[in-house]
Amino acid sequence: MKTFFALGALALFHSAYALVPGPYTIGSGILDSSQVLTYVARDHSLIFSDNNHNVGQTWFFYPTHDGYFEIRNELGPQGFLPEFLGGESYELVAEGSGLFVRVDDNRIYLDLFDQSLNEQFILIEAEQ
Repeated sequence: MKTFFALGALALFHSAYALVPGPYTIGSGILDSSQVLTYVARDHSLIFSDNNHNVGQTWFFYPTHDGYFEIRNELGPQGFLPEFLGGESYELVAEGSGLFVRVDDNRIYLDLFDQSLNEQFILIEAEQ
């Protein structure tokens, strides 16, 4: 069953291949590399849009005292469990539910694991 991805203050699990704390953009394995995850404050939605290097497109990865990470941008929090795939690619699992973040037709939602490119995300250290 598909569940729409809602904003929430969740923790991000520290994967075996540790991410370096700091700012990142989050791209999708199925979209053009110029498209990044964007938080739209006016309606509290998440979309993929052209990377304009704006505040809604930069995600800060903060380590917590218990080995987790919290992901935030200046407009709102978001949390994921990253599963390392290689290179800069990760699958993002919603912490708590175990459902995978997926992208279809520029829409973001949670669904069961299916190993498709729709579940692969590219984490690139962002310019500050």
